Amino acid sequence: MRCSPVVLEVPDPTDETGLKKVYSTDRFHKHRIDEVREEDRNGTSPTKVTTCRYIGAPAWAYDDSELLSEKARTWNQWRGYAKVRTLVGAAPDKRTQADTLYFRGMDGDKLPNGGKRDVKIEDSEGGTVEDHPLFVGQTRETLYYDGEGGALQSATPHLPGYVVRPPHVTAPTVPSRSERGSAAPPRSPRARSCPATAECVARRWNTPTTTGGGWRTSPTAATWPSPVTTRAPATST
Repeated sequence: MRCSPVVLEVPDPTDETGLKKVYSTDRFHKHRIDEVREEDRNGTSPTKVTTCRYIGAPAWAYDDSELLSEKARTWNQWRGYAKVRTLVGAAPDKRTQADTLYFRGMDGDKLPNGGKRDVKIEDSEGGTVEDHPLFVGQTRETLYYDGEGGALQSATPHLPGYVVRPPHVTAPTVPSRSERGSAAPPRSPRARSCPATAECVARRWNTPTTTGGGWRTSPTAATWPSPVTTRAPATST
């Protein structure tokens, strides 16, 4: 469903204090792009037509914004479609076809009964990964076909990386000048967090082999530096 509920929170006109709220639910329609036409105004090049087909039902995530009261929260965060098919071309030419599988960040989303969703994404090889909120909107896999409705030619699974930041270390309170007298101020450590190691980004380019009907796999990976923690003396005031 492409309509999302929105809970409106407004002051109660009958309440003189202005503290009481009244709530009403409205619905808004989500518009999507079905076709894009790129036309040459000079008429020297043919029009490029890109058609998008959305497979499956769209997802709406629960709005847990701290700016909203509990009564005004609902499932109105657009997370899109899990799979989108892109066709390029127009008759009488054969159109190209590519399918893209997306992360939507629905794993752990709140359920109406108070529980949490357990959502995983399955790629073309049967592998599954959690639909983690940190990856929302990123590509999980891209599939390329031999034209519209043709055989699968190649697949590129993606595993995004994420950064884990070490916790900050709170420095001990530095006593005031009157509390410490003429003694020199203590030097207490204060940690500064830097980006930590990110998970590798793995991509596999699969192309059908000429014999045996198997797949040729070429993996690549990228890593990030390890966590760095620097220390600086606390300053007195």
